[in-house]
Amino acid sequence: SAGALVSVEGAAPGAASAEGFGPDGQQGIAEMLNAETSICMLTEYLDNYVGDRLRICERVVSAFWNRAPALSNWGFMVKHFLFGEGSSTNSTRPPTPRQRLVLAFVLEAAVPRA
Repeated sequence: SAGALVSVEGAAPGAASAEGFGPDGQQGIAEMLNAETSICMLTEYLDNYVGDRLRICERVVSAFWNRAPALSNWGFMVKHFLFGEGSSTNSTRPPTPRQRLVLAFVLEAAVPRA
């Protein structure tokens, strides 16, 4: 709805909204979904192709840090890491234990760069 995103009181025009989606709520939501999809795809890719060399995640994060803002989407990464640990009514499937391990390596590599 139009009133779903409330702007920060006293904020300059174009400033971030209270929800953190920016001045254009639709664009912000699209960017958030893009970031979430990017993290899921990266996790699946690393799960499929790095084998037991998970320390390579550090190089991947280093290579993409300035090009992939999704790597600093801490809220989603933690939420995705914990997804499925409790009862959930969400229809999407939670990450596998191996994907959680990969995501832990990605988080470990990303934290020092923040």
